[in-house]
Amino acid sequence: MAAALPPGGADDIISDSENDDVEGVEATEVEPNLDDDPDPAESGNGQEKNEESDCPICLQPCMHPVQLPCRHIFCYLCIKGVAVQGPSSCCAICRATIPRSVLTNPNPLLKDGGQLLKESKLEDGCQWYYESRSGGWWQYDERTMQELEKAYTSCQPTFQLLIAGLIYVIDFKKMIQYQKNNKTVSRKIKRGHNFKIRGVAGLFTEENDDDEQDDGLNGGTGSLPVAPQRPTRTRRRRRRNPPASDDS
Repeated sequence: MAAALPPGGADDIISDSENDDVEGVEATEVEPNLDDDPDPAESGNGQEKNEESDCPICLQPCMHPVQLPCRHIFCYLCIKGVAVQGPSSCCAICRATIPRSVLTNPNPLLKDGGQLLKESKLEDGCQWYYESRSGGWWQYDERTMQELEKAYTSCQPTFQLLIAGLIYVIDFKKMIQYQKNNKTVSRKIKRGHNFKIRGVAGLFTEENDDDEQDDGLNGGTGSLPVAPQRPTRTRRRRRRNPPASDDS
């Protein structure tokens, strides 16, 4: 799903493509439809084996696996990159059409939101986050966070990643990410503990609540306190009495 690029490659991370209008979808756990699978043994011994299979796009174990109607399985971000780039979206193996519902309504192979949060943590408990276009923060998936942490702790000023079919540059000095071919659009990134998030890698979690959306700046370790403001005082102008007349 996310792969580090060699030093001579591109410079910057999550899709900011104009065609990428599906920023986040809800991760739900649904019972698979066994009617479409007359022989479970031939289909890979069920869900467990599917989750351990390698993604045909990134050639790594599937991260947040998604199964297309043609029954081929990919990482969520890998197949999202295929689906949002170009007018015709086809399966990378059989060229079958990818329905838009694959992104807006993930299938049973995706884990529930609580499990996503539990698995997406580094050994020291830190997480990496990137800014949401509509406010708040998203958390990177576990594999991407490990790549970011490795580059960050080795004091690299910038780092390149391939995510959802696009090359992104991570600038650790400015703490931003941007596409290599579009430096005018960037998102903030941050590292910390237990920030309030919308979800993981574009998948909404159960803890996300639209009625209590946080702007991602006031929660979690490392946020700066806001200084209390003094109430504004209104100065009243004294009314002067007119001078006494000299008629007496």
